[in-house]
Amino acid sequence: MSPLLKLYIECLSTGPGSMVLGAELASASFNKSLDVGIAQVAFAKVRELVSSQPVSGPVLERFFRKAVRTGAWGRLSPVSKALLLASRRLVLVKSPVLRSILLDIMAEIEMYTTRGRAVYYGVVVALKKNMVEALSSLKRLVTLGIAYLSLPPLWRVYG
Repeated sequence: MSPLLKLYIECLSTGPGSMVLGAELASASFNKSLDVGIAQVAFAKVRELVSSQPVSGPVLERFFRKAVRTGAWGRLSPVSKALLLASRRLVLVKSPVLRSILLDIMAEIEMYTTRGRAVYYGVVVALKKNMVEALSSLKRLVTLGIAYLSLPPLWRVYG
């Protein structure tokens, strides 16, 4: 687990507005090894966005349709496709292991939508600019991400 991800988990456990985390993030140098950590934190935030709803048949059906509509279906692994097709007939997923796997698949599908990419890049921009307080607000992350995605590709520096 990367140091940045550990810091983010510490922030979630101590609550929003942790001054210790802000000081540690401000002093951290974002080199190549921490860029992987930033990507993991950003994907965890997208997964948190998806996990706000229960994992049930209608929700999985909606994510199946979203995957087909956005083109994510062609990029999913065959195992993920089969699992999503089979589990969309369930009433409610109770197994924590299956729920975790399905949440990862749902987060991967969400990354192909504008909202998912906006949250992802919002987290990246917030961490790169040391805006730790923005991590607690989904609305702020979407705003940062949309502003970043609206930039011309030549001006985008984070990917």
